[in-house]
Amino acid sequence: ITNFLNEDSVRAAIHAKSVQQIGNWSTCSERLDYTSNFQNSYHFYKKLLGLGLRVMIYSGDVDACVPYMGTQRWVYDLGRGEGNSSPVHDWNVWHVDGQVA
Repeated sequence: ITNFLNEDSVRAAIHAKSVQQIGNWSTCSERLDYTSNFQNSYHFYKKLLGLGLRVMIYSGDVDACVPYMGTQRWVYDLGRGEGNSSPVHDWNVWHVDGQVA
């Protein structure tokens, strides 16, 4: 995959800067200017659900920082508290234009 993601045509297709501009693609690069605050959103969603609002929670299945299994666990834990109900819909695949999103 490294060679593929370093091809000029692929970088152009995904709107990534060229190798000459930012260097070669690599797994888990430290080159990203990314700040994580590790704030837990569980209580935010619990409050929304307590107000009777419905929410949709999207979580990617290939995020190495927040594995979907962890997200799935806290989503189901939301339904265990007093005054909250279980999820309306089961965990499922989301499709856009016939393709898995």
